[in-house]
Amino acid sequence: MKSLIVFLTFLQIGVHRNPRFGLTLGFPEFLQGSLYLEGMNKALELGAGGFLLKNETIFTASINGYLYPQFRRFLLRGPFFSTGISYLRDENPNYIWKYLYLNLRVGNTVGLRRRSYFAYYLGASYQLYYKKIVKEEPGGWFRMDLNFPLIPSFGVKFVF
Repeated sequence: MKSLIVFLTFLQIGVHRNPRFGLTLGFPEFLQGSLYLEGMNKALELGAGGFLLKNETIFTASINGYLYPQFRRFLLRGPFFSTGISYLRDENPNYIWKYLYLNLRVGNTVGLRRRSYFAYYLGASYQLYYKKIVKEEPGGWFRMDLNFPLIPSFGVKFVF
């Protein structure tokens, strides 16, 4: 955990102050709006969002750091490495689930215009925290509770 805090602090020192905005669709973030602070070969992303279903509400928040290889400055866009933390809260009439994940990802960016780009990523998310709160025990004989400590992480994002 200390290494993640040191990495994010290091990332924050060298980023520019001009913010950019993005939209992410993926897992475990679902649908998320983000604020980006970018430097020459690094970026910091702060995001919040969620997903609404008929009887279920999912809220997500994340902090991610991106590191781009040095040769990226010669290209319009290119590959990246990412690490960060995502919080997920899932609520329905019977339960509340809370998760905290450590995300490790690799991806690629494709330039669309001078400052806008499309990115896709793939990686793994390790569960740091899990809590299930029972509001009302549901009836019936079949109950399924899935809790995996390591899940896939994938998604696409558009930054403008």
